[in-house]
Amino acid sequence: MANEGRKSPSEVLFGAAIGIGLLYFLWNIAPGVLWDYLTPPTKNATAAPVEEKPAAITEDKPAILSPGTAYRLCLARAKELAAHPSTVSASSWELEIARSEDGETTYATIPFRAKNSFNLEKSHTIICKFDGDEIVQAEAAEG
Repeated sequence: MANEGRKSPSEVLFGAAIGIGLLYFLWNIAPGVLWDYLTPPTKNATAAPVEEKPAAITEDKPAILSPGTAYRLCLARAKELAAHPSTVSASSWELEIARSEDGETTYATIPFRAKNSFNLEKSHTIICKFDGDEIVQAEAAEG
């Protein structure tokens, strides 16, 4: 009767694991995912028809890259460049975005940590240059 109302150690560990998983999701994954779903699309297909522009002015400009998409693509490139991809860890809160004045080029900077060949975790930074939603250049540096 002394144990009534008390949880077993396995139930406590299970609850703690669920709580940690939820915190991880909210801190690292949700900001990028929510940004993609909460920001309006750059191309509005349901808008009222607009008068045609003259052929000389019509250009296909790339859509503005969302921070969530920039984070996912740049972090994937960081994992490609890392010696041990499974050890790469970063937070979407540390993402920095800069756009060129013409708005066609986007730069994303993400600090991340990864283990080297000596199994030591080191700080790195990756800078990705985007043209539209494609990475055209990526450089990672330690420090």
